[in-house]
Amino acid sequence: MSSVTQTSSPAYGLNKQLSINTPEPPVPMAKAWAASYPSKSSPFHVKNASEPLQPLLNLAQGVPGHAPQKRLLDCMDEERNAKPMETHGYGGVFGDEQLRKALAADIVKRYGGDVSSNEVAITAGANLAAAVTFHSLASPGEAIVLPTPWYFNHQMTLASLGINVIPLSTKAPSFIPQPEALKELLDKHNGTQGTKSRIKAVVLVTPNNPTGSIYPASLLREFAEICRSNNIALILDETYRDFLLEGDGSAKATANESSKQRPLAKAHDLFELSGKENWRDCVISIHSFSKSYAIPGHRLGAIIAHPSLLISEEVDQDGIKRTRFGSFAKSLDNMQICPPRTDTQRAVARCIQDEEHQQWRLDIANDLAQRRKTFFSSLETAITFEDVKRQLKIDGQAELIASLESLKDISSNKSVSPKELGWEDLSAGAYYAYVRHPFESTPSELVARGLAALVGIVVLPGSFFRPQEEAQDDRDLRFSIANVESAKLETLAARLILFTYLWRVQKAGWGL
Repeated sequence: MSSVTQTSSPAYGLNKQLSINTPEPPVPMAKAWAASYPSKSSPFHVKNASEPLQPLLNLAQGVPGHAPQKRLLDCMDEERNAKPMETHGYGGVFGDEQLRKALAADIVKRYGGDVSSNEVAITAGANLAAAVTFHSLASPGEAIVLPTPWYFNHQMTLASLGINVIPLSTKAPSFIPQPEALKELLDKHNGTQGTKSRIKAVVLVTPNNPTGSIYPASLLREFAEICRSNNIALILDETYRDFLLEGDGSAKATANESSKQRPLAKAHDLFELSGKENWRDCVISIHSFSKSYAIPGHRLGAIIAHPSLLISEEVDQDGIKRTRFGSFAKSLDNMQICPPRTDTQRAVARCIQDEEHQQWRLDIANDLAQRRKTFFSSLETAITFEDVKRQLKIDGQAELIASLESLKDISSNKSVSPKELGWEDLSAGAYYAYVRHPFESTPSELVARGLAALVGIVVLPGSFFRPQEEAQDDRDLRFSIANVESAKLETLAARLILFTYLWRVQKAGWGL
């Protein structure tokens, strides 16, 4: 048995960019909180019982709450059996040509403009696509701008590469980044009096992770123009593009969505830019098949960029045609060799334009819209404490109930909603809803831990998505509403109300 203690570390030391500058991975932390449920203080804890009174509601990691569609699974089986050597062998560094062509055609059909397969690289997931892009654009000590709240994997990857992160603050409830703020950062860092931390790119995620905010097409066009005129890249992370429906917008608009099925929306018109304003001169688009095809474990993403970043041909001074591998090709060849599972790649290529699978993806997007509606309805659902006890089956918790009877809402049997108790919906879109908790001066991480341990709601705290200097009013939480069916959200209001009552009587942090 090893004698190494948990606190020891090897004598040879570690990469400081990872061991010191890169934060702890948030999703494993949330899984540890989930494992703490139900704590002994939880009203759902039953001594000597194998199961708590209420099941866990895991709304932390953004994962599909459904299996892949049968058509895709059938295509995978057919491709795997038809070409076993190709399926299990090395593929091209840029991925299967069939998928590259299919994605390029889909982009043109959806967005208009001009995109070719030689401008598409298939990657082992969208996270690797982002890492390759960052690695190719910026050197250690240079900088990339991330609007805050940011997607933590972007920040973690940049930190691990030694690339500086410059926050671009946004404000609730829209969380829309302002072009003028980017101009100010460029003047500060890239102007004649600029610092050593030169900005090489800005990253925009829309629909956004973590806030769900949806950036207007006109805003994206304005950012593209700023990037072009300042010779920096606009990195557009479109992981959630297949969940953007016509009419999607603010949290309040989402809450009032009708049940009528809506078509997918065109997120922007950047691929239509040509001539002197050619999109290839500044736009790099990142895509993911994990969410929209429900195959996150297959790790399949893509980059769309200027073809010279991948591979190009040029004629040297002797008139000899030579192949030139761009920065993305070098990075991809080192980081992934080739994207995984050519059977999955070919199956996805077949399903991109398959009418049955297109309808399935549209159905999923509309179902998510209804889940957002259910989620916001839960925040506005007013119920009495008698309803809370009945829904959550806590009538037998006499000591706990007695401890709460001093509250006016309970003693008067008043109907109250989570929103009336201070749970504020800020923004929503695609997979996520961003919510502000009611406990002033209480860090979001503490509230997230309490929600998990006490009432079985696992979410991610807003502090995971911001730099420390923006932690003045750290009360935001990200709910991933794609993870569970609408029916499983039925007890959400009762759980939030009970949790609020507990911490108002017992004080914030009780039970941890």
